[in-house]
Amino acid sequence: MVAEFDASGLPAEDFCARRRVKPGTLRWWRWRLGETRAERAVELVPVEVAPVRAVRTAGELQVVIGDVALHIRIGDDVTYIGALIAEIRTTC
Repeated sequence: MVAEFDASGLPAEDFCARRRVKPGTLRWWRWRLGETRAERAVELVPVEVAPVRAVRTAGELQVVIGDVALHIRIGDDVTYIGALIAEIRTTC
């Protein structure tokens, strides 16, 4: 009914009299539905989709420095590993 009123071009009193609806009821529904529409309003923005690349991981990396072999798992702390490798280099 709200959409019909908006399209009619009639004053609210005339439209409501023809429909036997109180103008206050129509105003409330226009407010309520307008609020709902505003909540659903979404701004669309362009998106570029990058091609999917398959990444294969072995789960473990082996670093060999002299006689020392480090087995590093994915997710290990890289700061610690870097410090450990630096220390091994100075002693080996």
